[in-house]
Amino acid sequence: MSVSVQLIINTKDMQKFNTTGKRIKRGVLKGVKKGMVLFQKEAKKFSGSNQLRIRTGALRDSIDYTVVDSSDMVIGTLGSDKLYAAIHEYGGTIAARNAKHLVFKTPDGWRKVSSVNIPPRPFLRPAIENNKNEVARIINDEILKSFKSNLFGR
Repeated sequence: MSVSVQLIINTKDMQKFNTTGKRIKRGVLKGVKKGMVLFQKEAKKFSGSNQLRIRTGALRDSIDYTVVDSSDMVIGTLGSDKLYAAIHEYGGTIAARNAKHLVFKTPDGWRKVSSVNIPPRPFLRPAIENNKNEVARIINDEILKSFKSNLFGR
């Protein structure tokens, strides 16, 4: 199971304005791309009250984003394809399935338990929540730039 968070901007109504809509969409697309870079950077910090420890860096390195430009939407998706990303983001219980117990090593020796409760240690949602105003500003700035560049022939 993978985990992701999406930023969706509906640009369908912008098409009514002919070239204005195209300029706005171009600015939105560029702004969403820049915003996703910021979200990714912040998610990789693993900061906050529920900070994840970095052992191998595989989860951190797997955090990536995509930006899709469809006819009426720009969709930015931030996530990880690691199977254990969701359990860190949302928390949950890991139970033994094919055996009576889970067995794992701790600093105090080997442990045998029937299940383990993993507390949520979100890294994607806080990256977005803490930076959404900055990304909105970035998108707005890119929309304005798309008009300025047309005015001055850039």
